Formats: sequence, structure tokens, C-alpha cells
Amino acid sequence: MLSDRRMTTKKQEYQRPVSIKDIARRARVSVATVSRALHDHPRIGVETRKRVQQLAREMGYVPNETARSLVRQCTYTIGIVMPDASDPYAAAILHSIEDMARTVGYTLLLVHSWGMPARELEAIQTLRKRDVDGLVLVSSRMGGQLHALTNKLGRPLVIVNGNSAPGVGYTVRGDNVHGVILATEYLLHLGHRRIAFIGGPEGSRSGWERKSGYRQVLRNEGLAEAIFPGNGRLIDGVRAFQVMQQQGRLPEAIVCYNDLTALGVLQAAWQAGVGVPENLSVIGFDDILYSAYSIPPLTTVAQPKAAMGEAVVQLLTRLIRGEPAQNILLPGKLIERSSCHAR
Repeated sequence: MLSDRRMTTKKQEYQRPVSIKDIARRARVSVATVSRALHDHPRIGVETRKRVQQLAREMGYVPNETARSLVRQCTYTIGIVMPDASDPYAAAILHSIEDMARTVGYTLLLVHSWGMPARELEAIQTLRKRDVDGLVLVSSRMGGQLHALTNKLGRPLVIVNGNSAPGVGYTVRGDNVHGVILATEYLLHLGHRRIAFIGGPEGSRSGWERKSGYRQVLRNEGLAEAIFPGNGRLIDGVRAFQVMQQQGRLPEAIVCYNDLTALGVLQAAWQAGVGVPENLSVIGFDDILYSAYSIPPLTTVAQPKAAMGEAVVQLLTRLIRGEPAQNILLPGKLIERSSCHAR
């Protein structure tokens, strides 16, 4: 009976998480020695360090991250708010952020806002309660509300493709204006003069900047503008093309806010029997994965998505450490495929 009682006690002991006290008892050293050995402290001899670390592995010791966070006053987590991670562009940036964060020892907490300012505010407040070390907002829809909020955040903030709050938030952005200038001038070089533009989300910085690049080129050339509303979705390309048809005269070329919009245009043109690029040139923006596999393959302006994700983590961790930082603007490049044709 005594033997059974001892076995039960031992079994119960290892049902709870193994602590450094348990390791110290088995190794017959002090708790301080175990702690130093597990953290590779130089004051601990090599043999002792190896023996303690081996014993910790055998006993199934798992570091208590909550306790470590209290000691270091950080949680090694980054909170991310984005409209929809299923969007190919957002997903590519998120993938890059996650890879870079893992490299520097951070994990991510992701909350969707679904493009609604109220949900975005709720997401930010949720992440603050989780004590994340820093926040990343991708394609924020909050506008002026964000400027009022950031002064109360108490955490470093990086905004991807959006407006920064002076003195609080920093931005990592693709150069939207220059990118659309590249696209529009490319169409001019091909001989097109009637060039339409399908815009992005109302009130978004990227939408305003891309439209601005288009207008700048057409005004410099003395050409008429033809701007159609959109929200960056496939259906927006379909609807804009249908409106152009109803007006009785299709443009020679279309610059789209993003690739999803452009893919919608390709679908609508195919259904209407309008040849692309024979009768209509179409150019997108972002260079998402699907763009190279459309029919025809889509000419687009590539955003440096991998570089943007890496820059987000590098910038945010600098801010977390209290180091100097600055906004980052990354250039895109034109990717020529088969959806544009010379007149």
C-alpha cells in the first residue's frame, strides 16, 4: 500500500507543469543555477549547463511565457488588424509579416475588421487588452477616427498603406502615385488616348493616391478623364465595365485600382465578347498570385509585398525598443504580360 501511495504521489507530481524547482530538486542544485543554465548564463559551467538542460528536456519542462513576460515587461506578441486576410494582397503581406516576426521571436494575434471602422476600433481595443507589444493596421478604414485614437494607444503603431498619426504612428507603404503613373504612361506609350480608371475604397489613402497618379498623367497630356467608382473587389470590375458598355462607347484601355478589379473586368469583357487585349487593354495593380494565371495573363504594377512585410516588423520592433524610426515608402515596378496591346 505504501508503494502504491508513493507511485500515486509521483504520478500526480508530473501531471502538473514541471517547474524549475522540480528540475533543481532532481539535479540537486539551486533554483538560481537552473534558471541560469536554462538561459545559457556565462557564469554556469558547460557540464552543469548541459546536464540541467538535458534534464529539463527529459522532464518535459516548458518555459512559462507569462512569467517571463512579467519579468521582461513584454509579451513578444504583435497585434494585427486587417479588413480580410482572404484578400490575396493582404494575405501575401500577412505571410511576410508572420515569417519575419517568427525570425525575431514574436507571434501574431490577428483580428479582422471586415472593412468596417467600428469593427476596426473594436479590434484595436481587443488587442490592447491582450497586452500586445505593438499594433499593425493593414489598409485601415478609420480615417480621422484613427488620429484621435492613436494618442490613447500607449503602444507603438505601424500602418500599412494608410495614414499615420503625427508623432504616434508610422507607415509602411507602396508608392501608389508612382505606380499608377507607370501604368498610365505605359498605356500612352502603346498609343492609347481614351483611358479609363476604376477606383478603390472611398476615403482610403491608396484609393486617393492611385486616382491622383492617373489624373496627373492625363492632365499633363491634355486628355479627358473617365473615372468609375469601385471598392477593390472582383464585382467592382464587372459593374464598372457594364456601366461603360451602357454609355455606348468603351475606352481603349482601363487602369484598375487593383488586380481583383482588373480580373473582374476581364471576366465581364469575355462575357460581352470584347477581346482583351485586341479591343481593350487592361492593367491592374498589386501583382497578386492569380494575375499571372488569368486569361490573358494580367499586366500589372507589382507591389513589393515581401519587402513590405519585413519592413513592418523591422520598423515595429525598433519602436518597441524605443529606437529612432521613420516612415517607409517602397517603389513598385511594372510587370508586362499579355492584357495590353499597342494600337
